[in-house]
Order: sequence, then C-alpha cells, then structure tokens
Amino acid sequence: MIALAYDLGMRVIGEGVETPEQAAWLLRLDCDELQGYAIAHPMTGDELVQWAVSHNDERAVG
Repeated sequence: MIALAYDLGMRVIGEGVETPEQAAWLLRLDCDELQGYAIAHPMTGDELVQWAVSHNDERAVG
C-alpha cells in the first residue's frame, strides 16, 4: 500500500500505531508520518505545544 500511494504521488500516514515496534516497522517502510498511542495520547492544544517542544524531533513536530 505504501508503494502504491507513492506511485500515485501521495504521502502516507500510518494510523493506529500502538507499539514502538510498529512505529519502527512503518518507518523502515518509509511511512511519512505516524499517528497513535505509541507516538502520543490525545491531548489539549496547550499540551500539544509542550509535547512538541519536549520532542524536538522533525518527525514528531514536522
């Protein structure tokens, strides 16, 4: 699916990522973005700003 999306000129977002192992696997497959509890739990806007600052990582805040 990732290769097909790239062939169609799309970006790929891995959703529902719940473990670090799933995140690592998707990143090895060149998934553009990740979303799920392995990344962060739901939060308010203020909490998001604090989280983004504390995770000074291009994939997390980019």
